Amino acid sequence: PEDLFELQYREIILEKIPPLIEQAKIMSQKYDVVCTNPPYMGQGNMTSKLVNYIKDHYINSQGDFYTVFVERCMNLCLKNKYISMITQHSWMFVSSFQGFREYVFNNSIIRSLVHLGPRAFEEISGEVVQTASYILSKISNINFKGTYIKLDDISSPIGKERTYLYDSKNRRFIISRFELELIPKSPVAYWINKKLLNLYREPKYISSFVDGLASGNKTANNDKYLRYVWEIDSNMVGDSWILYAKGGIYRKWYGNLENVIDWSGEARYFYKSNKTSNLLNEKFWFKTGITYTDLTSKGFNGRLLPADVLFDMSGPSILIADTERLHYLIALLNSIVAEYILKLLNSSFHIKLNDLNRMPIILIENTLLKDNIIQIAVNNIRISKTDWDSFETSWDFKKHPLLAHKKVADTIEEAFTNWSNFAENQFIQLKANEEELNRIFIEIYGLQDELIPDVDDKDVTITRIYDSKED
Repeated sequence: PEDLFELQYREIILEKIPPLIEQAKIMSQKYDVVCTNPPYMGQGNMTSKLVNYIKDHYINSQGDFYTVFVERCMNLCLKNKYISMITQHSWMFVSSFQGFREYVFNNSIIRSLVHLGPRAFEEISGEVVQTASYILSKISNINFKGTYIKLDDISSPIGKERTYLYDSKNRRFIISRFELELIPKSPVAYWINKKLLNLYREPKYISSFVDGLASGNKTANNDKYLRYVWEIDSNMVGDSWILYAKGGIYRKWYGNLENVIDWSGEARYFYKSNKTSNLLNEKFWFKTGITYTDLTSKGFNGRLLPADVLFDMSGPSILIADTERLHYLIALLNSIVAEYILKLLNSSFHIKLNDLNRMPIILIENTLLKDNIIQIAVNNIRISKTDWDSFETSWDFKKHPLLAHKKVADTIEEAFTNWSNFAENQFIQLKANEEELNRIFIEIYGLQDELIPDVDDKDVTITRIYDSKED
């Protein structure tokens, strides 16, 4: 007699085989239209087996699981036919997806793309999930001009829907792959101004004007090797403990210098030898430059890096010995023009050095205008430093502002009024200076139709004293 267990398994197998054969037929055919919303998963969440499989079979799209699905869908599509997807928008901008962008450009055309950005769905809030919906045709044509609709700055799903259906005329952009590929690393920066695009035909980049670009030091154990300046004996600061720029809150011109790093021989040996640390290259030690916060939702915010300060990976730096060039560049980078260009190059929350080094730089020849830009930048740094040093968290704190602005005041209230008036005047001056720099650089870059020079009060990064919480 037959083995009852073998009979049972045979029946199960015979039941499962037909659907598997049907699935194999489906996956082996080619289609006129392939449409899906693929799953998202970075390599950090994949099993080693899946990572190795993707590296072996989908080398162009290994950055994320959703890009693997896009490539697979392109393989399932007939020539001249269509692939329709909704995915995260990271492939359009992030440098690590450059190979995937090249694959898409070389094997298809982007017929249309709706850039939804964050909050495209009621169920998903916040800024993390940012999406784009697009239609590809499986044909290569470098001169084909795709249609793009920009909705990523609209804050609600219903707002995006209404704008798309009834008011998208001024949000439509037409651009070819040839034009997109003029920009280094080919981000899908479809809304780029034509005058700005022309700068990429013969571009000049930051790296050709500065002494170095450096990502910074990494201790891998901040609890042990970093302290606030007030936690260390002041006689040790500048010797075995060094002031340390570590990114920090959104702040322009000067400040966020409240940390020190252990720079003893033993500590430096650890940074160099430990696998998860990084010792800053010695040629970048103690150099003047511009440091900034690399993780920000509000745009680039550059600050003066003094020569006695080192810097962290979260506060990458542009090193410049030439003071005139330093002040010109910090003025440009802190302007609305740089914010606009950097969003074109990378719409994520991180601003990397290679993003800065893809920004076309215009160094003007008009001496009077250049001197004006430099002088405004010098004044802005002075105003911001005065503000930063007014508080005890600054290494250069000397006197409480109530005493610094006491003058002939006989009461604390009068001294406070003096300080409040001084701070308000400084605030107004800094805001006016930033708006003037915006106006100058908007004109230099020919972006009058794209940008306005106005600065919101909340984006002026020095102290403003209010009489009440409601102000």
